[in-house]
Amino acid sequence: MKKTIFLGIVGVLITYMLITVYSGPETNTSIMIRFGATVLAGVYVGFLAVAYILPIFTDKVSDMVFSDNTRTAEPDSLSSARGLVAQGEYEAAIIEYNKSIEKEPDNRLAWTDVAKIYADKLDQPQQAVATYRNAYDNYEWSDEDAAFFLFRISEWQLDELSDRDAGIASLEEVRAAFPETRHSANATNQLRQLGVEPTVQAPHIPDIN
Repeated sequence: MKKTIFLGIVGVLITYMLITVYSGPETNTSIMIRFGATVLAGVYVGFLAVAYILPIFTDKVSDMVFSDNTRTAEPDSLSSARGLVAQGEYEAAIIEYNKSIEKEPDNRLAWTDVAKIYADKLDQPQQAVATYRNAYDNYEWSDEDAAFFLFRISEWQLDELSDRDAGIASLEEVRAAFPETRHSANATNQLRQLGVEPTVQAPHIPDIN
């Protein structure tokens, strides 16, 4: 929330600066200032695209990749819940999603939608984390789905909750749960970007029993 407010203030200031420099007389100095202001605005817009638009696009792609395409055609069990979301009835939508989860706990899309409501609509990222934590801890998932939950947990802990220690612990959990996989490699890379040297993992010994 604080980050959103800060970015909004920066956007207003940049907009004001653009209006000011372009409304003044055109001189050699003003041309240089206009160029600098335009570059700054472009950087700001680019940052917003990477920070907000790209994750949304990534989520959509992930949902397409990880959705179960083998199911026979049947009425969408999530349609009523999504209808409530469209109407802004978020608490009611969560109740409908939970009904669907009780019947079909391995439906990752239901868990994902609930977490997004908490994080994006109700401004409760801690509840989004708890939703994914519940899914991860209490149900069986493929490696892809399980890693997805842990990475999103870490993302919210770091960005929305400003809980660096918890975010790092979640990334370490990925490395421990999926050693010698691309998930572990991705978690290692993220840890190093945070300035943390990952713990040394014991060699993976295949189970021959």
